[in-house]
Amino acid sequence: MIAVREAGPADAPALIALRGRLWDDAGTAESLAEARRLPGYRAWLAWDGGNAVGFAEATLRSYADALPVGLPAPYLEGLFVRRRWRRAGVGRLLVAAVEAWARAHGSAWLASDALVSNRRSRRVHRALGFAETGRIVTFAKRLDPPAG
Repeated sequence: MIAVREAGPADAPALIALRGRLWDDAGTAESLAEARRLPGYRAWLAWDGGNAVGFAEATLRSYADALPVGLPAPYLEGLFVRRRWRRAGVGRLLVAAVEAWARAHGSAWLASDALVSNRRSRRVHRALGFAETGRIVTFAKRLDPPAG
């Protein structure tokens, strides 16, 4: 039986391990400490007995594309489920916990994102009830230092 609960300080090792599976640069205590400083940061872990099998993280952003302006923007920052537990409803349970948190903050919305190239994430988002609201391409240009 899968149990989902908000992560506390004692859960840091499990959360760090799972974060490192989702994001290459996130499997450290420093990375988790940085995430915890984000506005409204919360994390939830899914447990199968004593095994942490998935996590979700959310923050309260000042805005999110496609959401009404002027409202706090609950944002699903990350969602990961270990392969063996995928397609078993674990992601849905984790997102339900995030949704309850968002509602408790007075929001009728939950935002998220995925890279255009990440087809799996886009499929998961749709399966969890998210609707694609747009696509963007980002650009950067390296500038030479000022002369003189």
